[in-house]
Amino acid sequence: MRISIVALVLAVPLTAAADKAYEPYESDPDPYGTLDHQVQPEVGFGFLVGQLSVGKVAGTAFGFHLDGGVRWHRLALLAEYDFLSLTEDTDISLPTRGLVHRVGANLRYSFGVLSKRDFPMRGDFWIEAGAGHQLVTWVDGGKLHRNDLAFGIGSQATVRFGRNNRKKLGIIYAVKFLVADRPDGKMPPSGCAGPCDEPTPMIPVDLGIFFNFTIPFGR
Repeated sequence: MRISIVALVLAVPLTAAADKAYEPYESDPDPYGTLDHQVQPEVGFGFLVGQLSVGKVAGTAFGFHLDGGVRWHRLALLAEYDFLSLTEDTDISLPTRGLVHRVGANLRYSFGVLSKRDFPMRGDFWIEAGAGHQLVTWVDGGKLHRNDLAFGIGSQATVRFGRNNRKKLGIIYAVKFLVADRPDGKMPPSGCAGPCDEPTPMIPVDLGIFFNFTIPFGR
């Protein structure tokens, strides 16, 4: 009799545990985390290096990059400031030099997200588009104001930490493109860099391409 009672007492919790273990798994209704569905402030500091054209002056440009704004799930709206040093690529001993201040705003969309429930790390693959304004100050004198359009593609890895994983820190690798007004507003003539049957028409805008390395952080 005692053995039967003991067996009954043990069987009840074991049966309940077995039933719970074999409950069907429900898909996570929030696969990217509750925090990522909230509006979050985010700022970043990084560097830019690449090529920039300003009319007839084209050369290497590099400097630092700041951005800040808000993120919600797959979208981010960011204001940015770039400070660049531009040096004309030329064989002469005194190339044209200038400093470029740029302010702008971008809308970023993560078309691919890698994350795992209960794991405080997330990966994003994103594209962005925006507009800005440049102020070019030439070292030998003179200033130039012009507008531009910006496009970019990049990847971002972010890890959460702190109490309730409220803080986050990440790293961004991206390529950024700038399409700007040509200063003289005229279409440059077609040309041949060597013997050719037909000259190549020049594009009517100035282009810039940069590699962007940024460390974003926020909460």
